[in-house]
Amino acid sequence: MWTFVALAVLVVVLAVGTIVLRWTVPEIADPVWLRTRIAAYGPFAPVVFVFLQAVQIVFAPIPGQLLAFVGGYLFGAVHGTLYSLLGAAIGSTVAFLLARRYGRPYVERAITAETLATFDDVVSHDGRFALFLAFLVPGLPDDAICFVAGLTRIPLWQLVAISIVGRVPGYLLEARESRRSRRA
Repeated sequence: MWTFVALAVLVVVLAVGTIVLRWTVPEIADPVWLRTRIAAYGPFAPVVFVFLQAVQIVFAPIPGQLLAFVGGYLFGAVHGTLYSLLGAAIGSTVAFLLARRYGRPYVERAITAETLATFDDVVSHDGRFALFLAFLVPGLPDDAICFVAGLTRIPLWQLVAISIVGRVPGYLLEARESRRSRRA
């Protein structure tokens, strides 16, 4: 019971924070501004980065690919990818748990009806491979997929594993590309 109360409080805090952040800091989608702000935290920059990566999955204040790019720039391809994956695992787990706890009505409020209908069809059978492909292909709404996946009967640990493995290539490419652009 306390776990769900703590999760609900966390969700409210993150939601309010996201709204305030978007409203007060419209530059949040600017990679130069973002990496400057994260780097300003010095030795705590990785913690701030992981937190932002987790939050962007649940509330999407910052595009995930942008964060992966910034992570590669700040921390290098390997560490940037690892930090992105850690944040994504945390954020995905929260999204899966929210969907499981509050069910379809919550998911219908969290994502568009068109996205939900599309992914209902995709995951209507077993769905593991389809979910993996959805995480693998850059540009698909993988944050929304986390909510839909939470409605399936796939065990939580498998959903987290699928999301991490599927995201590795995209995050690694973004991180490597940012290192290249830094050298240029």
